[in-house]
Amino acid sequence: MSITLDDIKVALAIIENSEGQEISLRSGDIELNIRRGPPGAAAPAAPARVTLPTAAAPVAAPAAVAQPADPAGSGAPPLPTAIPLHAPLTGVIYRAPAPDEPPFVEPGTTVSEDSVVCIIDVMKVMNLIKAPSAGRIARIDVQDGHTVAKGDVVMWVEPA
Repeated sequence: MSITLDDIKVALAIIENSEGQEISLRSGDIELNIRRGPPGAAAPAAPARVTLPTAAAPVAAPAAVAQPADPAGSGAPPLPTAIPLHAPLTGVIYRAPAPDEPPFVEPGTTVSEDSVVCIIDVMKVMNLIKAPSAGRIARIDVQDGHTVAKGDVVMWVEPA
């Protein structure tokens, strides 16, 4: 398997929307290093390394950018006391642990601070995202399988 244009686009989105300065992609004998900063800037001591799967299956391109479930598109909290859960990184969001399983949470679900509420897939690394506080899910602002950028509001939690 080789590094695809989609792999490069995702890597660029990750470096653009994160605080990291360098990312490396490796697939077999091919390695691609992407570094942020002015020309001639010193590279960080340990770049983030991503090893692509060696299976023959193609890497799926990320779906369209997440569309808010808020019909007005206002981004305003559903209730004045609601706490936003911001995406901690850029990637594809999955609301369920597997395609054939129910979502982790729905509006109205009661959660604790340790409750996993979604997964963000970054280059096939599944990152479990936990609720920002104990309470009740007031609104979900993303669609399953869409790309979210670091800082996007994923959902709102009304504190308990």
